Amino acid sequence: MATGRFVEVDPRLVFYEPRSLTSGDVDFDGETDGFDLIAVVQSLGRRAVDEQPDPGLYDIDLAFDPRLDLDGDGIIAEEDVNIVLAGFGGQWGGAR
Repeated sequence: MATGRFVEVDPRLVFYEPRSLTSGDVDFDGETDGFDLIAVVQSLGRRAVDEQPDPGLYDIDLAFDPRLDLDGDGIIAEEDVNIVLAGFGGQWGGAR
């Protein structure tokens, strides 16, 4: 039986902000591990909206993954990496 490694968030969840129950878990697999850390580190420096005095529609980064922005400031930065590191090794529901 094959199981999936990553879970995609339904794009119709416009009015919700889905978050994992495990702190730092960005791929929704129930644990904070190296896969979460690699995903955040690879996206360091990305911004949801380009820094402009008056941003418009074309200044939005459509490839920005809000799951990797753990502090919700619109920028994937060192603070997000620190959140993953703080929860590193954590699992949803305790030890298995």
